[in-house]
This record gives sequence, C-alpha cells and structure tokens, in this order.
Amino acid sequence: MSANEMIFPQKSFVYRSQGKHSNPASEDYGWRSTVGGCSQWFVASFDGVITALVDGYDYTPNRVILGNYYTLKMDNGCTIRLGHCLKGSFVVKKGQRVKKGDLICRMGNSGYCLNGAFHTHMTFWDANGKVVLPSQSGMKVARTAKIYESQTSMFSYESEDFSAGRYTCDVSIGKVLRVRKGPGVSYDYLKFDELTDYAQAEVLHFNDGSPADGFVNGVVFDALEVSGVWGRSPSGWLSLEYCVSGGEFPVLETPKEYIATLGPMPETAKDKTISFAAELDVPCDIKEAS
Repeated sequence: MSANEMIFPQKSFVYRSQGKHSNPASEDYGWRSTVGGCSQWFVASFDGVITALVDGYDYTPNRVILGNYYTLKMDNGCTIRLGHCLKGSFVVKKGQRVKKGDLICRMGNSGYCLNGAFHTHMTFWDANGKVVLPSQSGMKVARTAKIYESQTSMFSYESEDFSAGRYTCDVSIGKVLRVRKGPGVSYDYLKFDELTDYAQAEVLHFNDGSPADGFVNGVVFDALEVSGVWGRSPSGWLSLEYCVSGGEFPVLETPKEYIATLGPMPETAKDKTISFAAELDVPCDIKEAS
C-alpha cells in the first residue's frame, strides 16, 4: 500500500445501510451475517492516535445520540469517527497510538439506531477539519472489505475489471439483486415473471420457494457480455460488483416442472419487497424491512 492509502475501517463485508446524512455529512454502513456478522471488528484505517473514545451506552431508542464511538486522528492530519459501537468491546484507550489494521472495537447498536439495527455511523474530516470524501483529502482507500456501495458513497473505489464468464450472485440472505433491461440503473428492472424460466427456478430454489424481482444469493448465471461493471445474463443486465466469479448451476433440468410443483405464484413479489432509491441500486429486502 502507498504511504497515503487507508484501509476501510470494517474488517469484512459491508453495505451502505442508509445514505448520506448532513450536519455533518456522514454515512451508515451495515454488515453481512456470513462474513463478520453484526458484531464484526472495526480496525484502524491508518497509523494515528485515538483522540476520543466513549463507551458505556446501550441502545437508546428514545434518545438521539451517537452512542459509543471512537475518533482516530491519522498521522497525515485526517480524522475518522465511527459510532454505535458495541458496549464494552473496545481494546484501545483514549490517547493510545495505533497502527493501520489494529483492532479497535466491535460493531453494535448503541445510542439511537433505527429499529435497533446494528451498523456504524461514519464521518471523515480532512487535515483542515472539513468533512470531505477521503479522495478529496488526497487519501486512497484500499479494497480490504467487499462493499456494496453506490456512486455517491463517501468511500469510492476504482471499478474492478470484469469479463464475460460465469458468476454467482453474492448478496446477503434475504436480499435481491435487480436484473435490468440495460447496463445501468436508469433502465427498468425485471419482475420475477420476466426472468428466464431457468432463472425463475433458481430464484425459487435458493429463496425457499418464494419468488423475487431479481436474483438472490446463490443464483448462478453466465455473463454473455460486459459493459463496465454490468454483465448481461440471459435474463438481463445486473451489476457484477455484487457477484463472485465462477459457480455451478444447480440441477434443475426442468425448471417449468419445478416451478409447477411449488403451486400458484403471485404475479410479482412486490408485496414482499422493500425498494431502495433506484439510483443506489443496492440489494433490497424481500422478507422484512431492516
């Protein structure tokens, strides 16, 4: 890593659970059950000193506060703060010097968190004390965690190079990845009954027999062509940033017969879907709102 490259402060897989906030500008980031879980570790993004640390708060549904948090002043003058940390999980103290990658504490839901959700509230300041994107401060962010993000995320990365080939949908359990009519979020997404027969069978297979307006975790597909981060499956276009390379198709030789065994299907899964803003194009809940 370069001398001015920070690492993302969450140790493993995350996604933007909410958008940007203001006063000051910041973002909320979530977690994945199969990688790190809701109490995954936070690590030092850069060499520096812990200049503030608050511990002792539980979830406060009737009090709008940040809860337990820490502030890391980096050696280059930039500062990062993470809130809603897990009570009693800190392994550092105020004034302690840390190195990039050192463990600090765990994710929690202390303070005011919508519906008690485990997540972190993150803010970044440049050397002049102004809330900015890390890239605006001259910092680069290493890909040390897989992040489901939008183009408006504070922590932006250069897109990975994707190529045609086989992929497996890699979203959290209970999420759905939109399949669109073209390579971009400006295109409409397909409803369940607009997917190919085999894709419908895969969705039902991996989603406990329930339909969904898009691909769910485990669905395997071939990207026939690629445009940027978008790959065209036989059903339509989807973001390959939410997929992993490779995979094996499940044995569903007669998808129409498989679908028939599951009984009548609703026209769409719209009544079970919680939609995010289209421009975010992040996986959305299909079972319950978070």
